[in-house]
Amino acid sequence: MACESGRAVAVVSNNAERVVQLYLTRHGLDDRTGPVFARTSHDPALLKPSPHLIDKTVQALNADPAAAAFVGDSITDIEGSRLADIDSIGYANKPGKYERMTAAGARAVITTLADLALRLRARP
Repeated sequence: MACESGRAVAVVSNNAERVVQLYLTRHGLDDRTGPVFARTSHDPALLKPSPHLIDKTVQALNADPAAAAFVGDSITDIEGSRLADIDSIGYANKPGKYERMTAAGARAVITTLADLALRLRARP
C-alpha cells in the first residue's frame, strides 16, 4: 500500500495483529495502510525496542533502510528504529515526550497527526 506521496506504509506494533486490524477497521484506516507486522510470539526479546519487527517490515516491503522512516509514539519505538538503522519520527502526544524523544535520537518529532500527514504528502 502506498500513500498519496508514493511511499509504502505499514504498521508495526507490539500488540497482536488481530487487535491492530480491528483498530484500523474501526477507525476507517484499514484501506489506507499496508501490511501489519505485529507480535506473533510470546518472546519479549522480539518486541520493540528489538529491531526484529522493524527489520521484518523493511524486508517485506523490499525497502531501502536508508530511505525509510519509522513513526512511533514511545521511546522503545525510537530505540528500535535506531537499532534497525532507520530514521525515526517521534509522535509526542503527551507532555514531556518531545524532549525525551529528541534525547533518544528521533530524527524529527511531531506533536499532531496533522504534522505527520503533511510530511507524508510531501514529495519524497
